[in-house]
Amino acid sequence: KVTVLLNPGTPEDGCSWSYKVGDAAEAVTYDGTVSGFTALTASGTEISTSGKKFLTVVELNSDSKARAVGVVKLA
Repeated sequence: KVTVLLNPGTPEDGCSWSYKVGDAAEAVTYDGTVSGFTALTASGTEISTSGKKFLTVVELNSDSKARAVGVVKLA
């Protein structure tokens, strides 16, 4: 399991977070859309994963357009 900590601890007004774990980092562009991501309800959420994967977290506006993205390689 991995605990996802985000700073700031809440998304911008009108936005939400989503994440995806995979063998490679997800390519996300500003104002782009994403698919296959899971809603991330809060900073501090634990997610299950195994192996050396990439965790991609995206902040989406109310129109589901990307506003920010972060990627980390899990050990």
